[in-house]
Amino acid sequence: MPLQSQELIDPRKDLLKEVLHRWGCARLRVNGTSMLPSLFPYDVVVLSARSASDLVPGDLALCEHKQGWLLHRVVRMENGWVHTRGDLLSLDDPPINAENVVAKVVGLQRFGRQRAVPPVGFATCVFARANQSLGLLADAAHIYARLRQRFAD
Repeated sequence: MPLQSQELIDPRKDLLKEVLHRWGCARLRVNGTSMLPSLFPYDVVVLSARSASDLVPGDLALCEHKQGWLLHRVVRMENGWVHTRGDLLSLDDPPINAENVVAKVVGLQRFGRQRAVPPVGFATCVFARANQSLGLLADAAHIYARLRQRFAD
């Protein structure tokens, strides 16, 4: 009986889990715009193997989700569930079982330079509200990051 697409195993996920298990840290290039302005597409995050008990609200966590992996900010934790949300989004993600937390973001590299992991702040909230109103900021940031990455290589 042939495997259905949902049953296929992504070897990249297994490799990342193995690297985190053996060495405790890994680097991962992110994509998507749900974490703007904290994370831009093509930023490289430094991950540290952590469990949900090591997380506090405001941390960036990599979690295994039904549709794939999700790197979002922890909003709250309750009764064995982790609630996350992208900085640019207005609604929380569906709750994730604490067992599905893979790692915590402990570092950030943007355009070849090390940066601190940005906390949620006033600028993040303003950016998110402006994007909801205009709908163009995320697209512009994505294009900018792609061009910058292309010329940096």
